[in-house]
Amino acid sequence: MRIYNTLSGKLENFNSLKKEEISLYVCGITPYDSAHLGHIKTYSTFDILNRFLCLSGFKVNYIQNITDIDPPLFRRANEKKVSYKNLAESEIKKFKENLIALNILLPKKFVKVSENLDKIINSIEKLFSNNYAYLTDNVYFDSRKFSSFGELSKLNRHQMLENKTFIKTESNLKNKKDSLDFLLWRVTDEFPNWKSPWGNGQPGWHIECSTIINFSLGSQIDIHGGGDDLIFPHHECEIAQSRILNGNASLANYWVHIAPLNIDGKKMSKSTGNLVFAKDILKNYSPEALRLYFASSHYRKSLEYSESKLKKFENLKDLIIKPKNLSYGSKIRDENGKANYKEIISALNDDLNTPLALEKLIDFAKKVEIEGFTNAEEKKMYLKMKWLFGI
Repeated sequence: MRIYNTLSGKLENFNSLKKEEISLYVCGITPYDSAHLGHIKTYSTFDILNRFLCLSGFKVNYIQNITDIDPPLFRRANEKKVSYKNLAESEIKKFKENLIALNILLPKKFVKVSENLDKIINSIEKLFSNNYAYLTDNVYFDSRKFSSFGELSKLNRHQMLENKTFIKTESNLKNKKDSLDFLLWRVTDEFPNWKSPWGNGQPGWHIECSTIINFSLGSQIDIHGGGDDLIFPHHECEIAQSRILNGNASLANYWVHIAPLNIDGKKMSKSTGNLVFAKDILKNYSPEALRLYFASSHYRKSLEYSESKLKKFENLKDLIIKPKNLSYGSKIRDENGKANYKEIISALNDDLNTPLALEKLIDFAKKVEIEGFTNAEEKKMYLKMKWLFGI
């Protein structure tokens, strides 16, 4: 399999760290609101990757974090006058229900930040011992000492400082040695807060994932993924921290990022409010149509939200789910069925080319619709292909 590695900026041949096991970490949700279709597009894509790796003979150790300690969660809980813990649990439950409704295989484990604060504090202490952390009003990572900062995003200093997410998360933090230094521990008496060697407070966003990866999967993993909006600052900061924590290990051999779902040319996101929620769209469209719609676009290309395209796949889904002609027909098509199967596998091996693989699956379904399956083996191949797409 060839996969595009954001770190190198190139298509690379995939080689796992262990012969038959793959470590996969995908950044999860902050559970303060319902999952929107942009989230679902990302997790649906990684589900196809997960399934394809499993079909290829690997055991996939797939982990997602849950950021249940985060200021947006606390603010939303205050607005609703509910416990942040109750709000988080409610949204986590809804999120898992959405994944199950869409036939997305759940990760092997969801890891909550709240259950691992001791490990996060230990990570920060280790950064202090290596002289990469310092305390002023808060605890920060000293980015000036990390010469490779920016290698993942390919952004220069000015571009990093102008990044909207960086401004949003760092603009109110003033007492830093350098403007690019990022938060490791926020010292605050605001509720909720936790004890630390530097005062009561809350962990920074980036150190959470670095820590969870270390103890859940190890210092070096195969694939780290998420939406492409996480490349900077989140994943860039993860690399910086993790290389210090792990003795200059690269954290992940392959960095895989999913392009956004857009509405009217703008990324669907909570910050802009241009949201379509999974729970709402599933009232009018089937899970299969939604998954086929996402698969019709390559994961590295942004997809424009379109109900007309959703309707197209709603009309097409029955052909793929269960062709009417399930009998065994002529032997003439024997090689054609095998050819379609090989073409689908080849497409997915080429940087997870789901649009081409889907095209070949539709061709396969049309042949079966007219002529039936050639034999039991061809039917088995067809069912595997449906399973790959989660339908």
